[in-house]
Formats: sequence, C-alpha cells, structure tokens
Amino acid sequence: MPSPEISNDRRVILKVGYACNNACTFCHSSCLTHLGALKEEEIRTRIVDARRIGARTVLFSGGEPTIRSDLVELVRSARKEGMGFGLVTNARMLSYRPLLEKLLKLGLSYVYMSLHGPEAAHDATTRSPGSFKQAVSALRMLAGVPGLQLTCNTVVTNHNLEQLDQVVDVLAPLDRGVLKFSAVEPKGGADQDREQIPNPADSARRVGEALDYALLQGMSYQRLGVDGFPHCLDSRFARLQTDFFSHGIMAIREVDEKDYFPIDYGNMSKPEVCRGCLIGDNCRATFDGIYSLHGTRLLRPVTGGLSNSFNYYPLPAGGTVSGHRTLDLQVDGQRNKYWTDTGDFSDQQVLEVRDQLEQLYIQQDSETFVDDFQQQLRKLKKTGDYFSVVSVDLFGEADARVRQLLTEVEGKVLDVGCGQTRYGDLLRAGLDSSRLEYVAVDPVPGDEAVALGQRTNVELHAAGIEEVSLEKGSFDWVLVLRSHNHLADLWTAYSKIIGALAWGGHLLVVDNVPFGLVRPDGSREVIAEIRGDGIVPEHLRNHGGRDCKSFLSRFPLQLIEEQHVTPDTANQWVLLYRKLWPSGIAGVDTFRSD
Repeated sequence: MPSPEISNDRRVILKVGYACNNACTFCHSSCLTHLGALKEEEIRTRIVDARRIGARTVLFSGGEPTIRSDLVELVRSARKEGMGFGLVTNARMLSYRPLLEKLLKLGLSYVYMSLHGPEAAHDATTRSPGSFKQAVSALRMLAGVPGLQLTCNTVVTNHNLEQLDQVVDVLAPLDRGVLKFSAVEPKGGADQDREQIPNPADSARRVGEALDYALLQGMSYQRLGVDGFPHCLDSRFARLQTDFFSHGIMAIREVDEKDYFPIDYGNMSKPEVCRGCLIGDNCRATFDGIYSLHGTRLLRPVTGGLSNSFNYYPLPAGGTVSGHRTLDLQVDGQRNKYWTDTGDFSDQQVLEVRDQLEQLYIQQDSETFVDDFQQQLRKLKKTGDYFSVVSVDLFGEADARVRQLLTEVEGKVLDVGCGQTRYGDLLRAGLDSSRLEYVAVDPVPGDEAVALGQRTNVELHAAGIEEVSLEKGSFDWVLVLRSHNHLADLWTAYSKIIGALAWGGHLLVVDNVPFGLVRPDGSREVIAEIRGDGIVPEHLRNHGGRDCKSFLSRFPLQLIEEQHVTPDTANQWVLLYRKLWPSGIAGVDTFRSD
C-alpha cells in the first residue's frame, strides 16, 4: 500500500489560547483553559520564531482562534513576515460572511474544521445549540473557495458512532473538502467521561461502513481520510491516513511552551504486540489511553521479519528453471548457471535486484553467515548476457564516505542501534580528544559497545530506542548506522530521534538494500537446516534510500547529502540531514562536506 501523499508546504501550529465558544464533551484541551490566552505581542513574536525555523505557513489554533478580536491583525502580522496562514477551528465564526471574506482577501489557504454528526448529535457534543448550522454554513462557503485546503474532521465517539453516514450526507454534495474520521483521545473531557470512548474495533468497523457509504455517494478516496485507527483493522486505513505529517505540519507550540517542538505523536504508541508488525510503518496504532480501557487483543499485527538477501546455488545438471530466477555467471573464463528458489522475494523483486540495481555478490569463503561484506563478498557486474566478478572494493568505497562524515561528528552524539560499534576507532578518537559525548542505544549491544560504556563520557542503554527517554533538543548528532531497517517502530523511533536532535543538529542514516548472493557448493543444505531451527530474519523493512527519504519528509529536516544505490555501487545508501529548513536559524552554517 503506498504511503499517503505528503504536503510540500512547511506549516506550524501556533496555539493562541484555550478559550472556545464550544464545550465539546471530548475536548482534549479542556484541562488547559486555566493557562489563559497569549497577548497579541507574544503571538507576533512566535510568528517570527516560526519563520526563523523555516515555516512557510502558520496555522492559528486553540481553543478557538476565531473568537479573538485581534485575529485579523495577527493574520496581517503573519503576512508581513511573508508567511501564509490557516485555521484549526470549529468554523462557527466563519459562517459570518464579512469575517470570512476579510480572511480570504488576506490569503486564507488552509482550514481544518470540525463536524461531529448530524444536527442533534453535533450540538449535543459541542454543548452549543446552533453550532451545527453555523459550522455547515461555513463549510458550504469554504467548499466554494478555489485552492483552499479544506478538511472536515469528525471525532468518532459513542455518541455519533451510529450516525457517521449522516456526516457523509453533508459532505458528499459538495465539490470539495476532505472528510476525515478521527479516533477520540482519552484526555481532557474524554478522560473525564470515558463512556463516550468506543472500542477501536467497533469504531473501525463503523468508519469502514461510512467509507463504503461515501464511495457509493460518489466521494473519491482523495476526499476521505482517517487518523488514530490501527491499520490492521481495515486494509484501507493505510491508504487514507491523514495527519499532521500529510498536511505538512512540522512543529507545534502550545501556549505554555518556550519553543516549537517537532510533531512526535507522543500520545500514541504501538504496544508490545505490535512490535515488528509488517503491515506498514505509517501506522501508529492508537492513543495510549485506549489500551487501558480496551486492551490490545483487538489488534491483528502481522509479524515475522524480512530477509534482506536471497541465495543463488549451482543449477543441477539437466535442471530447468524460470529465467526470472536464474543467473549466468562467468568466473575465470568458465560460464555456469545458478538459480534461486527464494520464497522471501517475488519474481518482480528478484528481477529488480538482478537487472535494475544489479546488487549481486559472490561469497569468497565458505562461512555460513555473512557479517563482513567487505571481506567476504565481491560485486558482480553484468557484461552482455552474463555476470562477472568486479575487482574493485565497492564496499570500501561506500564506507569511505561514511567514515569521512564521522570525522566531522562532534558534541553530544546519539548512536541508535550501535550493535558492535562498527566505527569504534573513530568514536574512541573523538572520546579521547573530548570532542564527543556519546550515548549509545541498542537492545543487544555488542562487546565493544559494552566496553565503551565503561567510559565516563559514554552512556549505554541496552534497550530499543522506542523505550529510551531522551531530553528534547539535546543532541548535536544522531547516527542511525545500518539500524534503520531493524527499528521495531519507525514512527516512535524517529519521533524520539528528531525530537532529541537540536535545531541545527545533524542526522546521518546509512543502510543497505536487498541483494542476491551466490553461495558456494554444499551451503544450501546447511542454510536450510539453520532456517529449520526457527531463526527469524531481523529486518522489518527493506527500505532503500528513497524509501527512507520519503518517510523522513514528514519531519522538519533539511536534506544535505544523499547517496543512492546504483548498478555501479555497493548496496549501501546514505542520507545526511540537518534539523532545520533552508531559510532556518540565523547563524547556523550549512554543513560542509568538502
């Protein structure tokens, strides 16, 4: 299932206060009203801060931003900074045409509004009689504005669970506007009245039925979205995932916060039963508080791990195999045919590895396990209708660039999935010179990592990154070296990683794409016996650099350097990021790699 499309805008949410002209029963901000509202000058300063970290658009939110008498002046301030603006709103005030027209003239480009059922259900939920008519009036006017990004959000509770089709009836006749169904968060009002929180299995079933109904009414998938529902509960949820990231929202600032913080979805997590689920990295399961109410048995993860390679063996004399799975290899002037019977990779995937990326290698020894690519493997290159051995050490060439980058590393460093600390010599040199303060994280750290952990300027956590607490904005560098495809929960891992990275700090991600391996005679039986013992492959995804780049596009990162796998390279890719955008923080120089 393809990932949802990501907006290329760079937006921040700016909370201006928590007062509201509705009193929604589930409101997660109802416990924050004591904080009061920001003053106009404070908001102006935060608008400037948003521009300095590279935001192009500021989204005013609350509470309810449209009840502020100074809203138009705040919008003008954003426009003077060269920024676009949008609203996260209940839309009641937008039903007043003079205000709406004034905002449209100023360039209103984004509206995320609420509609929680048909009239009786909506007004009961908002506890504001007449709020439905005002919201629908605004919705109909907004749907007629060309170029406006309009989303109508319905929070699914036990109060509207059986009436979701009637929300479809409101949206379906309109030409524009996405209808989004969201799970309710057990926070604030919903935490005070948990009777309104449905079992996710029930809400997913009803949302699925509402999606069916919407499609029958002529709404396209492009006008439908979901958020907060585990993707294992409906095969369409991955395709329809609509959230902060898909809307290009890179950071948020609450009223009482002193800085913008990257979106981290820290209120959602995958429980232990989800660890390693292969359904997809775009799933965040659901809100943590849901599990204490309804448990985790409703989840249906698909686990097992993925292999990152497949084996070729000599084709027996007289044997015939589909050409998709064969390999003609010439070594020392002698041509031989090999074949693969892999069940881990489809014919299409085998062909991609063999013919498009040409990521094929021949093993130089007879060891069962291959754990030192540079010493044990040699690259194969296609020549006409056969492959031959390349004499150049491509693994060494690929690693030389990584080693060069690591010589630039300084300050406080987080090493995610440190394993055996492959680059221990460089790390020790940095530690000896007091250039580094080193924090390493790995569920099963290797002996060298354990030895490094004895040093005074080293901190070692024998746990997955998903379980470790990290201070926000405290690291100058984060290293994810050949561990990206092993991370149990990609969302949680990178949310923590990027949250822990300082503005202007660097993220280096290195990993490998799948490859085909020509094995020596006699190894097939040994490997089959090992697999029969129940060894599970360690990869949870086989991302290439472009897959990782697509995933990380959701976060406030500037891409500095990228190296992708081609037929002329080893199977290693490299991505280097900085945590800010090109127009970002003044005084922070672009990383120099020359």
